[in-house]
Amino acid sequence: MYDPGTIKRCLYNDIVVSLPIYIYISALYSNNILLSKYNKPIPRTWDELLKISKYIITEERKLNNTELITYNGLFTDGDNGIVSIYEFINSYRESNYSPYPDIRSEATIKALQMMKKLKEEIASDDQFIANEYEGINKMITKNAIFIKFWYVSTFPDYNVTALPGWKEGVSGSISNTLNVGINRYISDERKKAAVEVLTFMTSKEIQKKVFIANNIYSGIGSLYNDEEVCSMIECQLAKDAQPFKAMTFDTKYYDINKYIEKYRNTVFDYLYRNKSISEVINTIDNMTKMYSLLINSDETVLGLVIIIFYSVITVLMISSILFMYIDKFKLEFKCLPNFYWLLSIVGSIIILNSVLTVFGDVTELKCKLRTIGIIIGFDISLFPFFFKLIIDFPEENKLSIWVIKHKCFFLIVILGMIIMANLILLYSPYEIKIILPTSGEIFQKCRKFKSFGKYLFPITLIFQTLYVLCMLFLIFIEWNIEETKYELKYVLSTIFIDILFTILYITMSIIRIDTFLLYNIGYSFLLIFFSISNFTFIYGIKIIYGIFRKKKKDGDFDENEFIKKNQEFNENLSTTFSVVSKKSSNHSYNSRSKKYSKDIGNILIDYHYRVSISKINNNEI
Repeated sequence: MYDPGTIKRCLYNDIVVSLPIYIYISALYSNNILLSKYNKPIPRTWDELLKISKYIITEERKLNNTELITYNGLFTDGDNGIVSIYEFINSYRESNYSPYPDIRSEATIKALQMMKKLKEEIASDDQFIANEYEGINKMITKNAIFIKFWYVSTFPDYNVTALPGWKEGVSGSISNTLNVGINRYISDERKKAAVEVLTFMTSKEIQKKVFIANNIYSGIGSLYNDEEVCSMIECQLAKDAQPFKAMTFDTKYYDINKYIEKYRNTVFDYLYRNKSISEVINTIDNMTKMYSLLINSDETVLGLVIIIFYSVITVLMISSILFMYIDKFKLEFKCLPNFYWLLSIVGSIIILNSVLTVFGDVTELKCKLRTIGIIIGFDISLFPFFFKLIIDFPEENKLSIWVIKHKCFFLIVILGMIIMANLILLYSPYEIKIILPTSGEIFQKCRKFKSFGKYLFPITLIFQTLYVLCMLFLIFIEWNIEETKYELKYVLSTIFIDILFTILYITMSIIRIDTFLLYNIGYSFLLIFFSISNFTFIYGIKIIYGIFRKKKKDGDFDENEFIKKNQEFNENLSTTFSVVSKKSSNHSYNSRSKKYSKDIGNILIDYHYRVSISKINNNEI
């Protein structure tokens, strides 16, 4: 019985929750006196309104009529402003039964262009932005050729019709409804009474006798074919406006009020502030789209650039494994077995693969995999040198000897603990935040772990901190050992750079970045360079040294001679170790305060300046 467009205003989650008691229809009021005076018809299109307005205002200005306005527009800063914008675009549908034009359609562009053309050729900013009271006053004083307003009652000397369109038969008029529903929390008895009242008020008979008789439109479309009804109200207005169209917006990301305000202000940037129409359409379109980084996208080549960069770096890292098996470079990798170098490369590749999580829709799984990948990759890439630092401790000790004898078990236990602790985080919920920028694209960003993850993740970070502090302590102890002196410098550089990258990563997670491209560029290249720095300072520098290392006269480097001299040097210093060991055992610890602290400090300083490790440690590896 009710018009489908009217019933749409009564839906919640596609369920009818109320019924329309009556409706408002936006209309065009035409000054019958002036139209008759100049023998002009009521306009049915915007082009006709433009031509008629130009002609009449020109003639009236000749008669010194300076109070007359052509068309008010009602493009105000309030609710009427968004209604007028919606109506104007709505008037460029193919027909009254066509859907509302897409924001990027040619129809929308033409509508906005005509809107501005009317303002610039027959009106002004002040005229278009004037509120409804000024328009009504102009009608009362008959100083307006055309006025756009809701149908309320017939003004003397003004004919009321549906709003014009881009062609005859199309109208921009929309409807608004006053709906009544029933409270679900009242008693059943009161619900039955409410149903009876609502049924009575919305019946066709009461709608005709009560509402239409009082010059109020009904949402029952068939009433406007009733001669009796048409004798009481302007039926042609209702017919030309049918099917009744209500304003609807895609506001799944924005609060409806903020969406409308931004939509209105964006169009006004074009109408009043001369922003380009393409900028305005892009901004409005961006308000309804969730952007994500894609490899193949018409909007930006950023995704393609990142994936090419990622692919090239991955291939180079994997290909670099071959250098360990080339005779010229073997000496550079002597300090660790090949398996450990391979492990470090794998760690760098895991960090690099975290960049893949920035592509496509942002999901909880991708956010968690990114964080976990960075942590695990970092630990694995540095683990070989963590292992080396333990077994190269300057003084013989049980831990170093045990690790040397059980290196596989040590590897499995440490890396297993790291991986298991992080994998548990996969089961934690994760918060994803929608970024609604002032201008630009809507996008999502990974925010933080929730539930048990917000407690487990800090524990994981504490473990990471202890891991790094332990390495820094051992690096200090073994800083001057000849065999690994250069490696330790590069490992230390890697740790400091990783700390810097970690600070930047956390900062980017906390601060608000409103630009879609800037956010994705920042994260992507931060992860890529994080991986590259680890790879370069731990492994890549060895390849560089191998390439530029000076050779002997015959062009060959005598690897065996180098190792032999290194072993002789270590044996010559073994006596120093035993002397230091004896001195350490003869320290008196009768005083448990300052003297003990000085002894420990002296021992650490002594370790720091040693240039070789104990004989057993050196031979066992």
